[in-house]
Amino acid sequence: MYCKKLQNFEQKCRERLFDIAACKCTSENCKCPKARKVAREEKEFLHDQRTNRVMIIGGLDKTASMKLNKWLERKLNTVNKHLRYRKHLDLSNKQTLADSSDQISTMESEADLVGLESHMKKL
Repeated sequence: MYCKKLQNFEQKCRERLFDIAACKCTSENCKCPKARKVAREEKEFLHDQRTNRVMIIGGLDKTASMKLNKWLERKLNTVNKHLRYRKHLDLSNKQTLADSSDQISTMESEADLVGLESHMKKL
């Protein structure tokens, strides 16, 4: 019984594509979350593979690869720019805090001197 079910499963797998795509939508108006959507460039191929399976995967698409690399480079530059800016803010905040603590200690020293002078006058 189990062997027969296994053979049937194998036969079905050979006849049909084992669909691992996260998006199972068949229409153009996909309602899936962004993480599950199929890229626009791949939709036609996926549709073909789910139906008559005429198309095949070819060689490396150089133009698409170049676009992807440029996009990744821009994304990396943006992230680096944000990190540098955040680091700059942290450093300037530390400097501001250091400057304000210097001013406070100077003010405290002056207050001590004024207090000492008034104390001396009393003597």
